[in-house]
Amino acid sequence: MAVSFKRTKEYKELRQTLLDNLEARGLVEPIYQDMVRRYLSYREMEYLADLDISQKGLNIWDDRRKSWQANPSISAKVNAGRQAAAIYRALGFEDEAKKAQSAGDDDDDL
Repeated sequence: MAVSFKRTKEYKELRQTLLDNLEARGLVEPIYQDMVRRYLSYREMEYLADLDISQKGLNIWDDRRKSWQANPSISAKVNAGRQAAAIYRALGFEDEAKKAQSAGDDDDDL
């Protein structure tokens, strides 16, 4: 059995980084913490879909239809990724990343 994403070091570090960033921006209300929880839930769905795809492959055999079909985890991963990205943007992390990248680009001019 695979390890739950919530038990991984990556999950714990990501969660703490997101919460620290929100706190640094003064966004400490429970709604923001809930949005982080939902974001991480979608990331868990992506993680589980990746595991399923790596174990079963891109196509799976459908015994009822007696034919190959696309693994449903592919669309589940895409949908979870879209939802996670929407929450990421709503929390302002995309804008923060762009600001940090712009600040780094300015240093190159020296």
